[in-house]
Amino acid sequence: MTASRVLLDSTALTSVSFSAETNILNVEFRNGLIYEYLGVSSDLFEQLLAAPSKGAFLVRFIRNRFPHRRVELTQ
Repeated sequence: MTASRVLLDSTALTSVSFSAETNILNVEFRNGLIYEYLGVSSDLFEQLLAAPSKGAFLVRFIRNRFPHRRVELTQ
């Protein structure tokens, strides 16, 4: 997935990246967990970036509305 990571000014989220090729939104939370949300549109990603509260937007419009999986980091 070739997507550039966007650092966020958010109390809940550290950064996000999005692949328009696969429609996968990658979200890194402040607690260190990383999740992929599948089937997210590029429009919804742009709305997330423009939202005054990124965490609230994620909860309202993405979490529990799209299939997701936790990304396990390999060391």
